[in-house]
Amino acid sequence: FSLIDDFFAANGSKKLIFFYQSVKQHQSSSHSSFVDVAALAVAHKKLFLTTGSSEPLLGKCLFFLRTTDKAITTANVQQEVNFGMLDCSDGSILNSLETLLAHIMLPALRSQQTWGSVQEGVSCPDVQSFLSSVDQFISNLSSARLNMERKFQLQQVELPDAISQLSTPADYTSAANNSELVEQLEGVVSVWTNQIKQVLTESEQLRKEADDVGPSAELEHWKRRMVTFNSLMEEVKRPQVKRTLGVLQVAKSRTLRAWRELDGDITVVANEAKDNVKYLYTLDKFLGPLGKCTPTSMLEHIPGLMTSIRMIHTVSQYYNTSERMTSLLLKVTNQMITTCRSYLSQGVTRIWDHSRPVLLQRISECCNLNAEYQRSFQSIRDKLRENPENRQFDFSENYIFGKFDAFCRRLEKIADMASTLESLAALQNMKVEGTEKIYVRYQTIVSTTKSKTYDILDHRKLEFDSDYTEFQLQVQGLFQSLQSLLDFWFQQSLTTERMLELLVVFESGPTARLDLKQHYLLLLQRYSRELELLRKTYQKQRDRPPVGRNLPPVAGRILWCRQIFRKIEAPMLILKKKLDVLKGPEMSKVIQSYNKMAVVLLQYEVLHLQAWSQAAESTPHCLNAALLVRHENNKEVFVNLDPVVLEVLQEARWMSKLGVTVPKIILKMTTREAPIKALYSRLLELLQDYSLVVGRIPPLLFPLMQPFISQVEAALSPGLTTLSWTALNADGFIESVYLALKDLDQVSKVATDLLECRVGRLLQAMSSCSLLVLPEDSPVSPQDLLLQTETSVQAAAGALNWYP
Repeated sequence: FSLIDDFFAANGSKKLIFFYQSVKQHQSSSHSSFVDVAALAVAHKKLFLTTGSSEPLLGKCLFFLRTTDKAITTANVQQEVNFGMLDCSDGSILNSLETLLAHIMLPALRSQQTWGSVQEGVSCPDVQSFLSSVDQFISNLSSARLNMERKFQLQQVELPDAISQLSTPADYTSAANNSELVEQLEGVVSVWTNQIKQVLTESEQLRKEADDVGPSAELEHWKRRMVTFNSLMEEVKRPQVKRTLGVLQVAKSRTLRAWRELDGDITVVANEAKDNVKYLYTLDKFLGPLGKCTPTSMLEHIPGLMTSIRMIHTVSQYYNTSERMTSLLLKVTNQMITTCRSYLSQGVTRIWDHSRPVLLQRISECCNLNAEYQRSFQSIRDKLRENPENRQFDFSENYIFGKFDAFCRRLEKIADMASTLESLAALQNMKVEGTEKIYVRYQTIVSTTKSKTYDILDHRKLEFDSDYTEFQLQVQGLFQSLQSLLDFWFQQSLTTERMLELLVVFESGPTARLDLKQHYLLLLQRYSRELELLRKTYQKQRDRPPVGRNLPPVAGRILWCRQIFRKIEAPMLILKKKLDVLKGPEMSKVIQSYNKMAVVLLQYEVLHLQAWSQAAESTPHCLNAALLVRHENNKEVFVNLDPVVLEVLQEARWMSKLGVTVPKIILKMTTREAPIKALYSRLLELLQDYSLVVGRIPPLLFPLMQPFISQVEAALSPGLTTLSWTALNADGFIESVYLALKDLDQVSKVATDLLECRVGRLLQAMSSCSLLVLPEDSPVSPQDLLLQTETSVQAAAGALNWYP
């Protein structure tokens, strides 16, 4: 059990191996320890420890491998020890090793997430190269196993015991004189001859291979032939065969003639297979890249590959025939096509699942590989033709490259479909009424294209051609609908600017098959007419242009001028980007008209701005005037603010909005716009209140209120004389006026109340006393009238006497 202890110890053995197989009873070794397993059904099988080098493996191998130098304990055994098994019960260790590597080791390596110090992990090129090497090793292992299984063996026949005892010439002579034995041996040789003939015949028959097989199959074929005929030669050299042939040779048997011919053929075929394998192995370093690389990375291997093929063609003794070289090159083509198909399908279920740029890029790489492959072939061919004495590359290029060309033509159609679908995808962003139904049709085309179940990368699938034709018809119908929609909108009453914007929208969509040039030419003619119309409008309205409501005059003129310029500029901004389409005398004429109009409008704006700036610079002096002014005739007081001030302030505000440079003195004045306007409003309100108070004073009391009115006038006096619009004590002035106005209002209200309630009412009552009441219904005698009058006079005298 020292092997077990050594395995678990620190810095111990890295392996612990158990064999379970049949053993000889005397089998014992200082390096092995037998453990008898009594419970096993087969008693003669044993489970024992071994170093792996002292006994051959004939059954099952159970192995443990450690990955650390630390001692193995129950705590770390799960992380540090790996277990595996090899089953060689069938007698083939290659099969068991292949199963272990292919079904356990390689999948485990590919699923490994961390690779120690390799930061990129499984995506690292070195890791990928390592995995590819393991995969290639498994393939070589499988090939070796199959070759071993296909070793040729002569048919087992029972030979007389006397044959195995032949040793001296006398023995051979004695056996040759035995006619019965010679006849029996001739039958055996005939059986072997027929068996060998069958093998030779099969080797000369045309191989049945898939039409997409790669160059690896060619190498494997010749390796199998080499194993077959080498094993055949070994069989022929066996002692029993040599003794049999020796007896027949002494007996001068006729069967030996056919055997000698076959022996020569075997030698030739074996040498051919060996020679072909030797030269084909020079291509082995290229077979990996051919199957694993991308089309772009494969380009660097093509010159070396073609050079090796040229060397085989030049030096090889057997493989340099036109048929074999053509077949080899065709297999290289097949492998390139297979690699391209894998590359195009990499990472997706269907190639349509790629983004359009990625798909088009990969298709381009595949087609570039075909072109580079053919260029490399043609370069070698042309160099060989420079020296006619050398063996030439007189191979059928159509046969070699025809498949790749057909595959690339298929890719070009797929690229056309992808590009078309990519351009039509812009329909989703076209914000034009009517494109919704067209976009639905596009989605139908996309879903139909993606729903095909066959492999569209297989250029042998002819149904793709009919589907491609149908696709083109559907796309053509869709573009016709787009053209009809564009024509419909151009029949509507839209402005030139809107139509140009509409064309820009259509240009943002799929424009490959739309006739936009004709529409641009029509809009150019229409724009030319609109330029002339706007020129006449300018000439007619420039002196008194229509100004928007609540706009100051100068800003209104500039806005009118800029509006005209915007009308001519917006279409020109679009048209000038289409000079390649509209280039010609008509476009030159339109550009000249546009430039003249633009210069005139610019001059119009500049002149008005200069005039306004010059006039506005004197406006701040208006703020030095008194706040109030009295009318010369009616002596009424008014707010003394020049209307030009408010107009300039409004103009300055609009000029800033228009992006015009305002003079600094005006900008300084605009900082006081709010206080000026607030003061102006308060003064208007003050004078209005003053007018209302004075207006409420009765004319009879006006002389009485004159002292109080004079107080208000005195309070207003600073505003008429000393205070200006830049004064800092305007608020105190207004408050003082309101105080005097308040006194006037209170006194006028009291006096008015006394006049109306005391004096006026008494006089009204006295004036309403009746001294004589004349009869209205019937006549009254003088005596009665006199009596009634006396009564009325006495009553009136009493009433008048009652009033104080």
